[in-house]
Amino acid sequence: MKNTRTIKALRFILFLGLFWFLAGTSAAQKNQPIIKARVSNYKPVYWQENGEWVGMNIDFYRAIEKSSGLRFTYVDLPWSRGIYSLKNGSCTIMSNLSKTPERQKFMYFVGPYAQEEMVFVVHKDDVKLPIDSLDDLEEQA
Repeated sequence: MKNTRTIKALRFILFLGLFWFLAGTSAAQKNQPIIKARVSNYKPVYWQENGEWVGMNIDFYRAIEKSSGLRFTYVDLPWSRGIYSLKNGSCTIMSNLSKTPERQKFMYFVGPYAQEEMVFVVHKDDVKLPIDSLDDLEEQA
């Protein structure tokens, strides 16, 4: 699993490195843009520790900074305001999004850089519920 994350992180870094290169090496060095990354308190993705942002995605962002020379600043925004900020251009990058046709109208999707399995859970005392799969939910309707 760690190798998969590493490969995905490297692909993500490669994309942003390419982005930086295409922006023009000399222009980027003189007028280096600051990438505004939307963050919030959402462990293990990002959270603050002693006034510093840390977490999985912060590690990705720092690797991008190191390999590309781009600089990141972190903007603590609620989810919906983060989407709005990306749409209006006041935020540069956001992570942990699903690709939808509506979002593709104003976002460029890179990745996936991580994969996870999303499941429903129930309290352990309720394991007698007649639901073992999503197909069971359809039968209940």
